[in-house]
Formats: sequence, structure tokens, C-alpha cells
Amino acid sequence: MVFQNYALYPHMTGAENMKFGMKSVSDYTDEEIDERVREAAEILDIPELLERRPRELSGGERQRVAIGRALVREPEVFLLDEPLSNLDAKLRVQMRAELLQLHQELDTTTLYVTHDQTEAMTLGDRVAVLNDGRIEQVDPPQVLYDYPETRFVAEFIGSPAMNVIPIDLGYEGDAVRAIHEAFELTLPNGDRFTARPPSATFGVRPEDVSLAANAPADAQTFEAEVSVTEPLGESLLIHCYLGTDELHIKTEARSAITPGDTLELAVDEDRLHVFDDAGGAIYHSSVREAAASDTVYTTPEP
Repeated sequence: MVFQNYALYPHMTGAENMKFGMKSVSDYTDEEIDERVREAAEILDIPELLERRPRELSGGERQRVAIGRALVREPEVFLLDEPLSNLDAKLRVQMRAELLQLHQELDTTTLYVTHDQTEAMTLGDRVAVLNDGRIEQVDPPQVLYDYPETRFVAEFIGSPAMNVIPIDLGYEGDAVRAIHEAFELTLPNGDRFTARPPSATFGVRPEDVSLAANAPADAQTFEAEVSVTEPLGESLLIHCYLGTDELHIKTEARSAITPGDTLELAVDEDRLHVFDDAGGAIYHSSVREAAASDTVYTTPEP
């Protein structure tokens, strides 16, 4: 177990903290314990920290010692409870990479709890998204991003969050139209709808909305008025209004777009989603191909 607050004994050195859990296990000799501590310290690159006490260590160094304390036991499963949340942003990025490398080297099952979606997406082989104590979806990170099963997952995974806009739906055979005060779009592959309610929520990610000039010639277009622009360095985040609803667009940096501009826009028709009033997904414009690793999970009643 690796705790969020490190849980190191302040009067013990790094080595003594790492040994502490092994002292109660009679199967280990003192020589074996010392050897395991040295091996763990080498893996974590902290040999020079073994004789220091926690007050002499930085946050990242304390966390390495805490990880070392779990590592020396050679467990079948690691349990990590938000281990990076007490670190500053730069150190979190560094430690995230180190944890990923450590996991690849040890190949040990790890259950990692975090509220940081970036950690979940970069570290997880499979990610369980929980909402109010209930599992919303369990899938590989990219599947969560591309095929969210609920509106909660759609808005939680991804930064900036997915645009969600209330719409009416019009049906004519397999053809389905998304109708809003500021646009009307024919949704491709309308036969993929699993239900046909009169109204729903339309979802599209900011990076899947583009300027019409950059879209295919036959793309469906609509207009939106710019309210705010946020330069992000590698890209530009544009806040627009579609009638009374807000739409976020992520486009290339250094675009000459200013508040008050009216933009002609298009969406990537392979990346559209619709959710019913209860928040469940009833449509993805592209179909998820079944994988051998797919597992069906059911959520027990609370």
C-alpha cells in the first residue's frame, strides 16, 4: 500500500521506514531485508536518501521512499491511493513517468486510485470511472475517450471537456437529424441509434469541431459567435455561443480569431455522440470494434 500522505514515521530514516513492514514477517533474515532495501533503492534511484529522515526529504523523495516500502515486500498487488496528489505540477509529471516505467519493469498488478484523469489515462491499462460510488464504465483509456457509455464519462474524460448541447431529434426512416436553434445536422449512420427519444443531448469534443475552411467540401456547416479565446501555446481554445448554449473549439495556435467574430464551423462526423435524458449513450457515429480483451462489467445495486 502506498498512501496519499506518505505515512512515513518521522523519527525513522528512509531505510528504517522501508524495513518497517518486513520486521514483522519472520520469513526474512536481517541480511535479506537489507538486500531488498538496497535493491529497491537502486530501482527508485534513492540510495542517497536511505539515511535521511522524512523532514530532510522533498515531497517527491518522500513518495519514493513510501513506494520503496511497498516494493521491498514484492507483493502480488500494489495499492496506490492518490500517491501524487501532494506534489506540485512539475513533480507530478516526473513521478507519473517514473511510476509508469516502474510498472513496466515490475509487471505487477497495480490498483491506482486518482481523481486526476491525466494520471488515469496515462497510467491505466484499464480504467474504472466511478460516480457517486457507482461504476459508470470500465475500459481501456482510449475506449473511454472515444466511446463513453454515459454523459458523465464523456464530460469527465478529456480536457477541455466534451461539448454537450441539448437538441431535438427528427426521424425519417434511418435518417436522424439533430435540431437546435443554431444548427441542424443530419447524423451519419442513424441506424446505430439504440433508442429514438424526441429530445436528447448532442456531444462533440472541442478538437472534433473545426473551421469550415479546414473541413471537407461536403461537410455540414453552421455558425457560432466567438465570446472568448484562450491561447494554450500548442493550440487555441475558442469559446463560442450557439444561441444560448456554449461551444468550445480547439484549433491551431496563432489563429487570427478574436471575440465578436462569427465563425463558420463543421464537425468530424466520425466523432459524434448522443445521450438520452438519463445520461446514457444511445448513439456513437462510429462503431467500436470488439476486442478479445473486452470484458462486460455489471454494477451491483447500492
